[in-house]
Amino acid sequence: MSTSLSSSRRLDWLIGLFLVLLAFGLFVFRLDQPAEPYFDETLHVFAANDWLHDRVLSDFAHPPLSRLLIALSLWLGPGGFDVAQQAWTANHLWWWRLPPAVAGALTIGIVYALGRSLYLSRPLASMAAILLMLDGVFFVHARIGMTNAFSSFFIVSATALTWRAVRDDKPSWLLGTGLMLGAAISTRWTGVFALLALGVAALALRRPWSISSPQLLDKWLLFGIVGFAAVPAVCYIASFVPVYTQAVSWDASASPRKLDFWETFLTLNRQLLGFHEYGVGYHPGHSAWWTWPSMVNPLWYYMWLEPEKYQIRCILTIGNPALWWMAVPAWMFCG
Repeated sequence: MSTSLSSSRRLDWLIGLFLVLLAFGLFVFRLDQPAEPYFDETLHVFAANDWLHDRVLSDFAHPPLSRLLIALSLWLGPGGFDVAQQAWTANHLWWWRLPPAVAGALTIGIVYALGRSLYLSRPLASMAAILLMLDGVFFVHARIGMTNAFSSFFIVSATALTWRAVRDDKPSWLLGTGLMLGAAISTRWTGVFALLALGVAALALRRPWSISSPQLLDKWLLFGIVGFAAVPAVCYIASFVPVYTQAVSWDASASPRKLDFWETFLTLNRQLLGFHEYGVGYHPGHSAWWTWPSMVNPLWYYMWLEPEKYQIRCILTIGNPALWWMAVPAWMFCG
């Protein structure tokens, strides 16, 4: 019995690893195309570059974790190269798009593992991973220096860890959930919605009032509070530590000045809130969140005319209709 279980787990590891490598190969193929920063890379990559070269941050539309990961890749790859010089090569483009590609490939592996953890057969778990791998929106975001691929990885990982805690009745797994949720919120504020959803799911699946053992109930309450509140809060605050020395006061009535950490933390979060409330005006490419499943107005990320070749090159973030449209009744069924 033990040998059979060990062989089954080994096979799952091999299949998961194969899917990760397959996805990684797909995401990095011609990763240097288009051969210039496009769409929000002009925000995220340049902000990562500012941090790398100890300059005042040029943009702060999202929490800093994704920019720090891109900056780490730039530092490991081209070294002291300065994106602001606008003299990048294919090598530079490759390195700043590499972290999202890695995050996207790992997400594929986590989806397979989550499927198997939910007792899906290997073919069905593999199909779920492959469908995500071939989805247009996920594919584009795994090949661009933006925040989305990181956010997806952290949220899917948090989901898998939460289910593991519930399935095995081991609330200590919620510490991992908290770490992933903290990283998700430190990447994009949309991670807060994942935190609320997973908190409600854990409460519904492992109802505290149905736990007969006082000791186990105490563990669930303790790890639930730590995993869904304390750890995400600490992770979020910690993500601002590397950037606070490069923040300045935005008070127009005073000369720019260095701020202490808590001043910086509050200032940058007010700036984030202001950006999302007032900084993003309406534009023709705007796509309201409630239209995403129907794909009424997908976004064009890139368009370039090449008259000498009679070509138009485009990057469109549009999902797979078979996957997106069927997701709506699937959500209702699961609900």
